[in-house]
Amino acid sequence: MFGLVYLIKRIADLLYIIVHLWKQDEEFRTLIILMLAILGTGSIFYSIVEGWSIIDSIYFCVMTIATVGYGDFSPSTALSKIFTITLALSGIGVFVGIVTKLAQALAQNGTEKRNKLKLKIDNSGNKIESNEIDNM
Repeated sequence: MFGLVYLIKRIADLLYIIVHLWKQDEEFRTLIILMLAILGTGSIFYSIVEGWSIIDSIYFCVMTIATVGYGDFSPSTALSKIFTITLALSGIGVFVGIVTKLAQALAQNGTEKRNKLKLKIDNSGNKIESNEIDNM
């Protein structure tokens, strides 16, 4: 039960950070918009050129950008292969940018929580176990 509560808390923290970044960080907004444009363009392209369904096209784009590449779909024309190279190079760069922004914000959020807790501990004089700090 504790594990589920911990997971839900972490997901809530991540959603809070995403919303905060969206509101405060123009670079993050730009990266998200670029990612949506890349996914949209790729999905439309593969639907038209390869004849895949929209869901299959989105799936292929996400798997390519995330560098998973299961191999269940692959481009069959020279044009599609060239497009996939471009999609991968641009999409992976944007994906890494988004993940980097999120990781920086998560680290900063954790540091701020620890600093607030240490300040409370210093003011109250109460001791707290280090593992309790890590779980906050």
